Amino acid sequence: MTKLNKKLKAVILDDDIRSNELLLHICRTYFATSIDVVGVFSTPRRSVRESAEHDIDIVFIDVSMPGFDGFEFMSSQPFGPRAKFVIICKEETHMLKAIKSEAFDYISKPIRLKDIRSCLKRLINLHILRLNSQEDAMRDNLLIINRHDRALFLDVHEILRFEANGSYTDIFLEKGQKISSTKNITFYHNMLEQSRFYKVHRSHLINLNKVKELVKYDGEGVIVMSDNSKIIISKNKKNEFLRTLTRGH
Repeated sequence: MTKLNKKLKAVILDDDIRSNELLLHICRTYFATSIDVVGVFSTPRRSVRESAEHDIDIVFIDVSMPGFDGFEFMSSQPFGPRAKFVIICKEETHMLKAIKSEAFDYISKPIRLKDIRSCLKRLINLHILRLNSQEDAMRDNLLIINRHDRALFLDVHEILRFEANGSYTDIFLEKGQKISSTKNITFYHNMLEQSRFYKVHRSHLINLNKVKELVKYDGEGVIVMSDNSKIIISKNKKNEFLRTLTRGH
């Protein structure tokens, strides 16, 4: 079976300092090779803002924080459709609602190692299954787009870019074609991360071999693709983009 080739990105969203410290300790002590906690936050807005540069896989969340509707927050998919929510809460009254929601798991406080271990093992196995699905969707530089009545085979080298369209993805080809896929953009990002593709931000994944120029504008930049389509890149990602662009040359 496929093994994880990178750590799963996790966020902790809770105002309980002792619980956060324990959960962080467990992740870093027992799951250091599989889980990377990119941030611990006490407010939802800050958690979304400061983890925006990461593709979050796991969100440990206390839905009972004061002045906060955790279930409404979860349903808005603030970290994207890929993120799985693990509810960590004292009040067992939330358990039934958690089961009815799209939460991956519910863990009662005080946190116990065996509960976290069981939850994370299932999450890791789920991610491995997802990687296998991605491998099945790509063979010999051919991207396979499955439709209900047929399968499309796209040469990866002819793909200019991917653009998020809600939970779907539009794929733009060199010859001016646009192919729509029911998979989200994170699916393709994970599949092509070893290739010459770069995720400019959450909505755009581009083929670095098809970049025509980078136009500097007011501290930010505009990437011009070979078909003259333009994509804005933020100032804080511009340097990383340039390093990635030149690495393969």
